[in-house]
Amino acid sequence: MEEKDIIRIGELSHIRELSLPVNQITDEGLFAISRLSHLKKLNLNSNKITDKGMAIITRSMPNLIYLDVSLNEEISDIGVDPFLKPTELTTLIIEFNSITREKAQELKAHINKVVYFPGKKVGSREIMMEW
Repeated sequence: MEEKDIIRIGELSHIRELSLPVNQITDEGLFAISRLSHLKKLNLNSNKITDKGMAIITRSMPNLIYLDVSLNEEISDIGVDPFLKPTELTTLIIEFNSITREKAQELKAHINKVVYFPGKKVGSREIMMEW
């Protein structure tokens, strides 16, 4: 997906669900998407989002109830820390990131469903967890 297409998506202010997996979306592309403040469900798996992009999401999309940021390898514990505060989010999918098992367990105390599978910086003895 090209930058101009992402900008157009940001103009669709009334949409409630958006699925953009495998589109090479970066943190910069999230600025346009972040204008969708009424969004409830967002799937951004397999893109190029980092902790900086997660800050954009948590700051500008307070109504999210579902977020999939799997396979964005540069998202770490820092990127999901804002979800440790009260949030509307009920489902967070964080497979194959740089998020630790300990952080995933901590998130579960604040979010109804957390789907976790370790990423590149986690030991191979970890297993998939869904709470």
